[in-house]
Amino acid sequence: MKHVAIAAMAAFAISSAMAGEYHPVSWYVNHPAEARATLAWCQDNLGVAKHVANCENALQARNTHSWQSLQAMFPPNDSVERWRNDPIGRGVQIATCRNMTNSHTPMPPDMTSACAAAKAAD
Repeated sequence: MKHVAIAAMAAFAISSAMAGEYHPVSWYVNHPAEARATLAWCQDNLGVAKHVANCENALQARNTHSWQSLQAMFPPNDSVERWRNDPIGRGVQIATCRNMTNSHTPMPPDMTSACAAAKAAD
């Protein structure tokens, strides 16, 4: 009987949480404030959050947004601009290129273009 009561309470909590409107990941990407509010609710209600689709959708939207932000912050390695904006990374890249050249290690094409861009940014 105790298990039935617990299951009923969990079902009520889930249905209450799901009473709000369903939103796909794309909606949360375009509504970051609502995504943050949903994630806060989900964090506060971990026991039922795993059964609420909006929790997963808001989390995926946050991860998508974070990835897009990171990509914007770090242009591709073959971009001179990327190395101009990252002097420490440029130094590491140039040292890696030098070490590969000195050890006669064959460089893959993407590494060759990254080395050229890092050197051009000097």
